[in-house]
Amino acid sequence: MKNLTLFLFVFVAVKLHSGIRESFSDANFSDNPTWVGAVNEFKVNQNLQLQSCAVNTGTYSLFTPSNAIVNGFWEFSVKIEYATSASNYAIAYIVSDQVSLLNGLNGYYVQIGNTNDEVSLYYQK
Repeated sequence: MKNLTLFLFVFVAVKLHSGIRESFSDANFSDNPTWVGAVNEFKVNQNLQLQSCAVNTGTYSLFTPSNAIVNGFWEFSVKIEYATSASNYAIAYIVSDQVSLLNGLNGYYVQIGNTNDEVSLYYQK
């Protein structure tokens, strides 16, 4: 993935306590639970990890409904094989009140990378 900019990478190997639990151990994201969005831009690799397979630079997302905002917790791992910067980073939305992340929403996301190679939690309103 040379020079691939992913501005949005949603729910990588997410495990939720109340609502859903997803480890991709069934080698897919099409059911149990069903993930929707840019399904052609992601795959479950041989290590049973959700992986971007996007060829072009852009914003790609997957999402699944959950009621885990109350008393829930989120745990996921991310492996980035490119140098992060202020314009080349990944974002994992952990909760949003809108299906489309391209318009206004209320939610929380984790940003991986930036000018200081940060890992930070943000609230978006």
